[in-house]
Amino acid sequence: MHGKKSAVWLLAGISSSFALLENAPQNENGEAIVVNMCTFPVFFASVGDSGSMSALPPGGIYREQFKLRYVGEDYSGGAKYGGISIMLSPNQSIAAATNKQEAFLQSTITQFEYTYHPIIPPGLWYDISNVNGYVRDTDDGWDGVLPWPFQKQGLFLEGTGSDCATIICPSGNPYGNSTCVQAYTHSTDDWASHGCRNNNSIVLTLCKEVSSLAGIIDVENHSNEAQKLHGCS
Repeated sequence: MHGKKSAVWLLAGISSSFALLENAPQNENGEAIVVNMCTFPVFFASVGDSGSMSALPPGGIYREQFKLRYVGEDYSGGAKYGGISIMLSPNQSIAAATNKQEAFLQSTITQFEYTYHPIIPPGLWYDISNVNGYVRDTDDGWDGVLPWPFQKQGLFLEGTGSDCATIICPSGNPYGNSTCVQAYTHSTDDWASHGCRNNNSIVLTLCKEVSSLAGIIDVENHSNEAQKLHGCS
């Protein structure tokens, strides 16, 4: 979504190699998962056409099954589908604001974005975007002076399947220009978008440059086993 354009762009220019990966049924959709490994709360909102802000405490996990967002018809009458943005801010001044929602929306934001499409393979596209992560809303706003929101701590995005590309934004400023080179900095950085089958889950770990995937899977397996032991299946 990037704040400057519609997330429908994610369906354009897809690789022909995805044709080998048929979409999974919608009831097998995976999840978008955010793991807060920061030492502070992270403020977030899952936004399609609208969304309200919440706080994710240190050690907290937010998850949602991939949503289908219908945005109308194209010129030929076919259905168009847009994206979802999980907007994230580490700005601790939000907690003390009189209007927290407004303060959140005015903060610099890192976005975990995805689009689920029920027909076009492989069914899921995703990225990390810092287009709205800089104080100056201009193309030359990222000049090495002002960092993106999680630059100090870093982040790690991965999928549960081998067909899902990993995105790593290292902590600090190793490239000397205050950007994550694997994320969107400008709205035209479409090389930063990735696709994989929609029955995978995508896990974003904040404030760590290492995987949380094993822990998430262990928790899910333990929960499933507990349900079976109690006769819930």
